[in-house]
Amino acid sequence: KKARKIENKNISFECTDMLKFNDKDKYDIIVFSESIYYLRDNNQIEILIEKYDNFLKQNGLIIISGYFKVDHRIIFEKFDRRYVLVDNIYLSRNNNKMQWFFRIYRKSNPQNIK
Repeated sequence: KKARKIENKNISFECTDMLKFNDKDKYDIIVFSESIYYLRDNNQIEILIEKYDNFLKQNGLIIISGYFKVDHRIIFEKFDRRYVLVDNIYLSRNNNKMQWFFRIYRKSNPQNIK
């Protein structure tokens, strides 16, 4: 309800199963906040990346964020292989007992990736 209040011709919000979402549009930015690590199966992560790559404009950004656990590294590795890492931020509290991550990736032309 809060998101719908700020929707306009340039901003829209969808609440759906991330593996079932479908759209004809291409986006400048796609955000996965506190969600992507629920995909425990490595195959599901690969499916998600392939699916959303089709929704992302060239040079578009993917932002993933959430609570950090060591087993989440596989998510980063999969995104690192497909996209250019633009920024990587970790926040922590209580002597690193609680950690959060924010990673920003850019979809770049394959010729620009070494």
